[in-house]
Amino acid sequence: MSDNDIRLLQRLAGEPAGPGRVDVRQAVSEGRRRLRRRKLAAGAALAVLVAAVPVSAAVWSRPAPSAPASRPDSCEPGVKLPMPVGSKKSFVVAGDRSARYLAGEIDGRAALWHDGTLEVVAEPGGPTRFTAVNSAGLAVGVGKGKAWTYAAGTFTQLASPTAALATAVSENGIVVGAREQDNKVVPAVWDSIEATARDLPTRNGESGQAVWVSDEGIVLGLIRGTYYRWGPSAGYTNEIDLDGEKNLSLDTAVTNGQMIAGSVTVNGKEAGIRAYLLSDAQRLPDDVMEPTAINSRNWIAGSDPLAGGAKLLVGDTLIAVPGGGRAVITAIATDGGTLGGYDGEAATTWRCQITG
Repeated sequence: MSDNDIRLLQRLAGEPAGPGRVDVRQAVSEGRRRLRRRKLAAGAALAVLVAAVPVSAAVWSRPAPSAPASRPDSCEPGVKLPMPVGSKKSFVVAGDRSARYLAGEIDGRAALWHDGTLEVVAEPGGPTRFTAVNSAGLAVGVGKGKAWTYAAGTFTQLASPTAALATAVSENGIVVGAREQDNKVVPAVWDSIEATARDLPTRNGESGQAVWVSDEGIVLGLIRGTYYRWGPSAGYTNEIDLDGEKNLSLDTAVTNGQMIAGSVTVNGKEAGIRAYLLSDAQRLPDDVMEPTAINSRNWIAGSDPLAGGAKLLVGDTLIAVPGGGRAVITAIATDGGTLGGYDGEAATTWRCQITG
């Protein structure tokens, strides 16, 4: 078992940081897939690479050109999401495709907001963090070494014989994540919230985790910093070559099932990249060098690790997101009209202006 595997299992079994002591960048890294230069060897990223906005169908080649979409010209100052009286720290880890549902954590307990209203906060002993949510309000997460779901007022532990976590959920309720098996961490899938964890095979038995799933059951996962696909034509999706270095390993990444966005270290320096699956990588602007979210239109949110500040990349256009140097965006609505994340103080939502 690698050091990364051990750290993952320690997180699965351990307690969250106490109230007021959450480092949001570290927490988001553990929860969604995301920031700073941690390698995504198996289990190191916990739920870091949860698809920022789950999409309902997998697309494995470059989409055909389409008519220009409406684009946000600017984003309004963020509005903090409500918390119970006396709460100290909150943040958003993920959102559904509309960003009407935003999932995350309040003071070490999983929390879900709907249309700007706090729907639920888990009781002590329940999940410590939600890592993904679909448009029906089915949220998944992790806590006390268990993979959890929440829907319509009910928390459910997903069946697994060993410690487990849930990282993503499809629109029709397929859940993926990872679990401990034979002293390793293996990718896992639950075909429904009533099902028992089913392990996914990896080449040579490497450790890894599943991080995205389509309604058809096609799964993306991370093995040794590289995306792997289970389904038709199973195998690795990309070899990332940049500036003369080949087969680079992702430091951080997010995916929507058709494109990946992440950061790599090339010639000793950090670089942001984006790539359609099965295609070559393209360098990202420094402003979004560390991607934190991606939606189904391939709009990418991220930040510059040196300058700070959140930006939204729409095609090749950058839009600043108000919030100072500590803002982190972790959810982007399909239409770009709503964002979710953290403004440096608390879970926050932003409205962006859309023009035709």
